[in-house]
Amino acid sequence: MAITARNLITNAARQAGIIGVVENLNSNEASQALNELNNIMEHLQLENYYPHNNVEHSVSNVTDSFTMGRTLLKENGFITDSYSGTITGLAANIVSSADPGSVTFTTPTITVGSDVYFCDNTLTLYTGTVSNSDSSRTDSAGSGTSFSGPTITAGETLTITNSNFTVTGNFYKIGDIYADRPNRIVSLLQVIDSVERPLQFIPESSFDQAYKTNTSVTHPTYYTVRGTFPFLTIQIYPNATNGTFKVFSQIITSSYGLNDEINLPQGYQPLIQYKLARQLAEDYGYAGKAQQLLAREKDMIASVKKLNNQGRLMTNSGSPIRNGRYNINTDSWI
Repeated sequence: MAITARNLITNAARQAGIIGVVENLNSNEASQALNELNNIMEHLQLENYYPHNNVEHSVSNVTDSFTMGRTLLKENGFITDSYSGTITGLAANIVSSADPGSVTFTTPTITVGSDVYFCDNTLTLYTGTVSNSDSSRTDSAGSGTSFSGPTITAGETLTITNSNFTVTGNFYKIGDIYADRPNRIVSLLQVIDSVERPLQFIPESSFDQAYKTNTSVTHPTYYTVRGTFPFLTIQIYPNATNGTFKVFSQIITSSYGLNDEINLPQGYQPLIQYKLARQLAEDYGYAGKAQQLLAREKDMIASVKKLNNQGRLMTNSGSPIRNGRYNINTDSWI
């Protein structure tokens, strides 16, 4: 059953002995406990037994690698950096022989060389110029420099020069796939003529040393994940010449607010509550109580690990794939 973060924090504080059964934390105490809760959630998401949400994304025009992720550059307000490149999402026509006034772009993408930026709401031109594809019309943020040019049609991709914008919403720098940087890639498929070809994951340490010297394969067969930041990099071998790639990843749960619901599978709520109660007991100097809670926490972790212990992949003959020794350094079977 779902429970709010506030209720979970209150229950944990009562377990820790910080407050009585009919008492509540004050606003400062609740805020600090919420920070501890989000730290616990972030740590749990680094563990293999945490219940991630698997999501699917697609990407085309891949040669040897692509990236996933986004980094927030500005939330509401003026962007001090200027951009020269192309922009999509023109919200309304800029009519011929008229002052364009406010030039606004809806959910636009800005491309500057190999860098790509995205706004989830609107950008409004503040300084700099925009021009159409053949440069027959150029306009700035309040006056046109060539009013006799043709109408620029809404939705047309424009060229921008030394342009600054005012943001409504969030403005990101993004990877090839616009999404939160995932913790883990589950699988990767190449799709050609509706046929899906799964690629084999190879640890990064082996990818360069062994598999890139394998010249017997002619289509993308292997992939590795490079832990680059803020964008995760997925590299394939051999290079692709066509097709679309589907990537299945495990997304990260956003930080919780006090009134947000925490809706997790059975067993996770008490685990998180015990972990938070133990942490709060330590924070408030109740060392003995923290030790008692630690024992319960360990029992809950063991139960959750059992629940999420997945069997190994099997071959058609029924034997485990790569039946052999497990390498703890590469997290793979030898």
